[in-house]
Amino acid sequence: MTSKHRFLIAAIVMAVVILIGGLFLDQNRRTSASELPTTDISLGVTKSDQLVIRFYYDSQDQLNAVAGLLDTWEVHPLPRIGSNAGYAIAAVYPSQMDWLESLGYRVEVDQEYTALLQSSLAPLDPRYYYFDNYVTNGNDLYMVDFMRGISDTYSSIAELIDIGNAWQAAQGGHIRDMWVMRITSENPNFGPIEDKPAFFLFANVHAREVTTPEMAIRYIKYLTSGYLSQGGYEIDPDVTWLVNHHAVYILVSQNPDGHAINEANWSLYRRKNMDTAGCTYDPNNWGVDLNRNSSFKWGCCGGSSGSPCAETYRGPTRNSEPETQAFQTFFASIFPDQNGNNGDDQIPGAAPNNATGIFLSLHSYGDEVLWPWGFDDSLNPPNGAQLTTIGRKLAYLTSYYPLHNLYTVDGDNADWVYGKFGVPAFTYEIGADSGTCGNFFPSYTCQDGEGVPRNFWAENRPSFIYLHKIARTPYLTAYGPDSNSLSVTPASVIAGDPVELTAYIRDYRYAGDPAANIGGAEFFIDTEGTDGAGIALSPSDGSWGGSFETVESIVDTTDLSVGQHYILVHGRNVNGDWGPFTAIFLTIAREDAPTADFTSNSPVVLGEEMLFTNTTTGTEPITYEWDFGDGVTTTEVSPVHLYLGDGDFIVTLVATNTYGTDEISILVSVFPPAPIADFTSNSPVEFGEQVVFTNTTTGTGPITYEWDFGDGIGTSTETNPTYLYTAPGIFTVTLVATNPGGSDLVTQLVIVNKLKIFIPISSK
Repeated sequence: MTSKHRFLIAAIVMAVVILIGGLFLDQNRRTSASELPTTDISLGVTKSDQLVIRFYYDSQDQLNAVAGLLDTWEVHPLPRIGSNAGYAIAAVYPSQMDWLESLGYRVEVDQEYTALLQSSLAPLDPRYYYFDNYVTNGNDLYMVDFMRGISDTYSSIAELIDIGNAWQAAQGGHIRDMWVMRITSENPNFGPIEDKPAFFLFANVHAREVTTPEMAIRYIKYLTSGYLSQGGYEIDPDVTWLVNHHAVYILVSQNPDGHAINEANWSLYRRKNMDTAGCTYDPNNWGVDLNRNSSFKWGCCGGSSGSPCAETYRGPTRNSEPETQAFQTFFASIFPDQNGNNGDDQIPGAAPNNATGIFLSLHSYGDEVLWPWGFDDSLNPPNGAQLTTIGRKLAYLTSYYPLHNLYTVDGDNADWVYGKFGVPAFTYEIGADSGTCGNFFPSYTCQDGEGVPRNFWAENRPSFIYLHKIARTPYLTAYGPDSNSLSVTPASVIAGDPVELTAYIRDYRYAGDPAANIGGAEFFIDTEGTDGAGIALSPSDGSWGGSFETVESIVDTTDLSVGQHYILVHGRNVNGDWGPFTAIFLTIAREDAPTADFTSNSPVVLGEEMLFTNTTTGTEPITYEWDFGDGVTTTEVSPVHLYLGDGDFIVTLVATNTYGTDEISILVSVFPPAPIADFTSNSPVEFGEQVVFTNTTTGTGPITYEWDFGDGIGTSTETNPTYLYTAPGIFTVTLVATNPGGSDLVTQLVIVNKLKIFIPISSK
């Protein structure tokens, strides 16, 4: 039977079902397959009996008809795979697979994914942050501890806000709060916090999507301490002006109860919250899909399930879950309604062009960028062109696919944010469809690209910064060009001395999207002003209108106070659209005595040069006197020194100008070289005889030892251990020797012979 004939028969069957069952579709609901039938749970089949399948479709309507009713993991859309037929991967019960086949879909069981789903016990990699210590892990990493530490350490810019409890708290279970980290300067000189443009970063609505809180955690680090030598408040100029003049709200986990289930055993693929109502047979099927529970367009359009045991169960009523209620209440306290006071089922009017704020919801996986509407991909939202412009820009920054709508989803948080507030809202599906960095539980190394082909943080960081930057007027700013490669020469001057400012302006767009030529550029000092009211930069080639422009200006520093300032540069295209700002630091030095300071690459290993970076501030010219603590001195600005012996040394720097002298001393360390590991043994031995190991390692102590006797059982930290093997054989013994300068490893074979039995020969 052809696919066309199967779908014709299915359509006839569906028509009969609708007539007999008296099913009605409301005015907002497009024709789709019937509500998913009751799952096998009523027959005593549990979640462990699920299968992972591929089902094929020939049109978006065929995908929309069923995908929102299933636990859909992946969608391989028609445009992306360049085929007339797409396919999706979903976890289903046998009856659901039968249901799909009855509707005419071609279905195949995915054996590899099914084996993963049916594995009995798979604890989460302990390098992932666990939510709290109700479920412990070997690395002692906990989201709550991390957030409290940031709030305490950076109390002037970071505030941890408890917006409400997850479901189990009210049921006598563990009390898990939904924590929002707000990062913005509380200095009143930068204006009231409520007036600052806001970026809301939202993660972990689906419990099993463990990459998403990791990205949120990294952005918190990036904006405060810095992360992987990037970012950092008062370290990075972009971060500094964003924290001072904008506000970011980061909900690290909306579903902490569900996250904890995956910590203990991710093979359960827990997606929903822990609400026990409705689905009583199998605890693994409890819960409500929090991304189907939002009040706007709840249950309207075939993009969620009314079955309490289904993975896309939307809940008994709209906004029924405490997690949803907490988020919606908190969000409404931050963002104004900018598209009219529409009801929960009413399509709003367009938000104004100068609407403020922006929202990003993190999901996994699929490498896609999505934006409203999720409940109906055929309905263009009132700000559709602007949402598309931003969405495709995000696709350029992430290298994800700008899909707009994956399949029908109703009651999701992005539709609620845009539908109720007019705030542009976007969704990322982070991660590959297969391989080490695929699925809901990728290798932890994929978060930072450690020896794997993907680096989720590097992929997402530029887009987080971009959303943060355009939050003041996203519908306008997204049309403007980018500014980068800023430089100021010199970077530190006395007030009144001129500074040369240069930048590069270009309009970067996704794939073949048209980029506008450049028509102007300007800069502000310390705070962003009204577009067009800044100090003009000039094109280096003498004329505007190129596809890119290098721009320049001389900055007058006469009225600038002593200290650190940032210069904000942005460009304008020939259509008059101004793009986002980029910042660079400018320091106005004091006309007084220097403040001596330096850093080094201490500790180093003997034989490695120690590099000293002079960070002294003060009025030039300044002279320097270094004493390296080993009898050697120099007057270089930032010297390099080779110590001839190991140990600790006190390095002193004296800085002098016409206003005075300052001195600083810092302890540095030179470690001895790593040891050379070696050993001997009395191998071969007979079974039952102890192997005696003689450690012949050379090197400077203290040296620690780690022995692995190669049988999967025995280890030791003794210097010269003995070991009795439990079976004969040939074993690879490993010795790792470590001192402060490093480690060395050596392996040798040890032979344990089988016991020889001698039978005497007697004669009669």
